[in-house]
Amino acid sequence: MEQYKDDDRYQSALRINGFAFHNYEELYYRDLLSKNPNVALDDSKKHEAEHECTSIDGFRVRPKVVTSVQEYLNIIDKLKTSSANPVLYHGQTNANTYPLPYVLRTNPDKENRLYDEFRRRFPEELQNCTNNMERLVFMQHYGLATRCYDLSENPFVALYFACADMVKFREKKDADQYKWGSVFLFRMPEDSLSDIKPSDSSTVSVIATTATLDKEFSLKKLQIDFRNDGHLSSNDSFIYFRDIIRRSVIVRTKQDNPRIRNQRGLFIMFNANRISNIFDRCSNELNVVSPDDFMDYVLTRADPELNLFSLQKGMCSDYPTEFKNTTEWDFRFEKIIPYSLENKNPLMQNDPFDIKRLYYRDSDKAQLVVLIPPTAKKRIKQQLANIGFTEEFIYPELDSVSYALNNAEY
Repeated sequence: MEQYKDDDRYQSALRINGFAFHNYEELYYRDLLSKNPNVALDDSKKHEAEHECTSIDGFRVRPKVVTSVQEYLNIIDKLKTSSANPVLYHGQTNANTYPLPYVLRTNPDKENRLYDEFRRRFPEELQNCTNNMERLVFMQHYGLATRCYDLSENPFVALYFACADMVKFREKKDADQYKWGSVFLFRMPEDSLSDIKPSDSSTVSVIATTATLDKEFSLKKLQIDFRNDGHLSSNDSFIYFRDIIRRSVIVRTKQDNPRIRNQRGLFIMFNANRISNIFDRCSNELNVVSPDDFMDYVLTRADPELNLFSLQKGMCSDYPTEFKNTTEWDFRFEKIIPYSLENKNPLMQNDPFDIKRLYYRDSDKAQLVVLIPPTAKKRIKQQLANIGFTEEFIYPELDSVSYALNNAEY
């Protein structure tokens, strides 16, 4: 079977996820299922897909293929979880798409313009949102591309997303039915439970506020908008550089609409920016301290709580003396292209948001990811419907329910 010439998506997924499926496999399954819609997965394909693999940064991945709800449940039953630190799930119909919220996957340059235009057009609808995080969740609820990455505490919700194209938000019905699906599993490391945040936390505010800024922005601008985001009494010099440069946190938001309640929804918020320059306003000098060297310093420190206050007060004895004065420093940042090889720092190429620390790992410290072959999607979707997980349950709004009623058999 002829392979597609353009393999960029395959190579990118292979580099980042550690696993990927060639584009020509879509043609293979399209042909196979057109001849026999109920064909079973070939054992050799299952064995190949479950081969343990490693991403370019040495991160080990252990895929598990499931072809029924019962096989999926057998995996879920063995997971380590708790009410304080539950396993969280994200399902997607195309396994070659690595975990990224939609706006960062497509065009992060227009992120702030989408935010501004939505606020301009729907000011009354946003009145009950008290901060940027709540506004972003509201915007995502109505289909706007944001940096909110959906998670669910319900494993069956994620499995449904991995098997079914949603009519509500798809231009082409069944667009990914011939591609492998995946369920990514997340759980906080035991020593980082404080990284499950409420929507009004300062860290979440920094990340959500970054979404409202231009592609290039200053620390001063972020500080001003951070204070306006419900932190008027805060000392904005305490914003941590790690929160701006490379950070991902799990956010529990209000369960204030039926969709989030039904999906048992949470979000991951992502941030990744590079320091483009460091300016000393008093001496009018640019990059006396190297931006790249300072980024390396921030990213490799064991203690993430480094901010402008600690630098200026001389609290970092292992860093050069330039910051140890009361000089007014101005840092400028630039939003990076996620996972791009153009990013000079390897961390920013392979794991720009520090997301891999959130992946669920098995007892052997390998990431566990569930894969769903195209031959099993229709069957699993029907099995999920039998236990109440349908599109009108996932999206309980009036238009989704009406669509389901129109197409039901009476």
